[in-house]
Amino acid sequence: MTRNEAEKSIDAVMSEWKDLTCWGFSRLGAEGFEKARAELRTEGASYFLHAIDWLGHIPKRKTVNYGSYGLKHQAERWARGYVSNGALIAAAIHLGFKVKRVPGTPNALINVAGRTKWPSGFYTADAL
Repeated sequence: MTRNEAEKSIDAVMSEWKDLTCWGFSRLGAEGFEKARAELRTEGASYFLHAIDWLGHIPKRKTVNYGSYGLKHQAERWARGYVSNGALIAAAIHLGFKVKRVPGTPNALINVAGRTKWPSGFYTADAL
């Protein structure tokens, strides 16, 4: 996926998830909200590409189970670079994972298969 394609994919996700920002879910109109939304499409495109690459190797399960914040750290280890919480969430949505907001937080739960089904080298216990 090119950066241009990533930006278009992020736009599609953001059109449905109006409260998704680069840093996760936020209250509409909160201080810094518009800037954080714009960042998801700009700086967040590279984070999104890293998250797509990592999540593309992870099987889905039926129910949500892992927090986006812990998963973003796994994607960072895989990419050897930064991945924002919002970019991880956007990538999960784009790839067809189930995403459920965690009320009162910027985080979400995502339906990823258990760590034993992740390709070797993807798991580090301290991040989850």
